[in-house]
Amino acid sequence: MEARLQFTLHLSGHLPGHLPGGVRPDEDAIAAENSCVAVFDGVTLLHQDPYPVPSPAAAAASRGAAAAIEYALAHLGEPDFLTGCFAAANKEIQTVNIEHGITADTVDFLRVQYAAAVGAVACFDGRILHYAQINDCGVMLCRPDGSVLDELIVDKSGIVGYVLAAREAGAFRAGSPEEHVFVRRELINSPRTHFAEYVLTGQEIAVNGVCVRRFAAREPLKVLAYSDGFIPLLHNARLRRKMLRAANAGAAGRCAASARNKHAPAGEASLAVLSIE
Repeated sequence: MEARLQFTLHLSGHLPGHLPGGVRPDEDAIAAENSCVAVFDGVTLLHQDPYPVPSPAAAAASRGAAAAIEYALAHLGEPDFLTGCFAAANKEIQTVNIEHGITADTVDFLRVQYAAAVGAVACFDGRILHYAQINDCGVMLCRPDGSVLDELIVDKSGIVGYVLAAREAGAFRAGSPEEHVFVRRELINSPRTHFAEYVLTGQEIAVNGVCVRRFAAREPLKVLAYSDGFIPLLHNARLRRKMLRAANAGAAGRCAASARNKHAPAGEASLAVLSIE
């Protein structure tokens, strides 16, 4: 069996921000080559006014995705190579932070925040589909008719419940700087929590959050690597089937954009689809 890139989609975001015109920059990135795809999502720098331009989060996503694909192509099929992809991305994101003067000694998680990203990678070596992700980027495996065989994405209920309980206890207000600092400092990339909430910041511990699976392809497959903006769209079975049957990226994009305008938040969203036949 062989894999080909069926299409990639990027839907620009329209979320409020601190830039002229009230729109933050897009901070998603897609990298694809041969039978490998990567979709990365830069972690928005909250409570930044003015918002930094160019965006360090966008740089983390684009350079991280490129580093992951470069590593994948050089090491495809080696034991644990997908973890190596994310380690390479994490190392590149560390470089982004160093270039901005952000280190463990300078970061305060508010005025000085790590450039960071999360991501998903999928590669096919002719027999086995290898796929992995960290945090809320994911990989979905479908039959050509859109029926789901598997989905790999982190369950966010642990951290969401923890933060909600802290709010109710009066620790901080929703959306406050105090909440932001607490989450980034105490809950992200922390071995002390009972949930896996990891983000690629350049810290070595971040790679502990990588989840990896393998799938022996014995029938035609669609492999969807996506950022969190696509979650509500891909979980709509009718829309998912319609996108996968689209004749080209333009048709799939129009379908996704129309549905997003009706049903989903207007943040950026990215999707890469491999077709295995």
